[in-house]
Amino acid sequence: MPLALINKVKEAESASLLGSYKLVLILLSDEQKQRLLPAVSNNDIELINLSLLMAKNLSPLSRVGRERTLESRLEEELSLLDHPFWLDRLDILFEPSLNKDPLQLLKLLSKQQIVIAIWPGTFNADALVYSKPGRQDYKHYPLNKIADVQVVNACGRRS
Repeated sequence: MPLALINKVKEAESASLLGSYKLVLILLSDEQKQRLLPAVSNNDIELINLSLLMAKNLSPLSRVGRERTLESRLEEELSLLDHPFWLDRLDILFEPSLNKDPLQLLKLLSKQQIVIAIWPGTFNADALVYSKPGRQDYKHYPLNKIADVQVVNACGRRS
């Protein structure tokens, strides 16, 4: 499964080059993610803990400063990476106090470079979802919002 998934992601990466955004979202179960880690490392792909990376960048700033600089700091950090990487632990992007649309932010970042990210939510029959309805961090992206994004659903099911 891990090598097959890596190949699917590479195919999605190639397909993304033809679109407006070079964004690939991967949906994995926790079990799949654990099995994937050695294969990713063996293929010289680095998993970047985005929440940890951005927390280090944003924690010294005020709430307003975080909100204003998130995008530029994220762009700056990603531009420093010159090898294949997958973004993991995207949860910081959903922090309500940052007042950002996580999917839109990933799309903007992927206009300049390929962005491969492990989506921390689910994919159901009609949408990409994060969190649960009623929570402040809840996000629901209908299919028309992700039509220009490559989605690799490795779970083999829609939840």
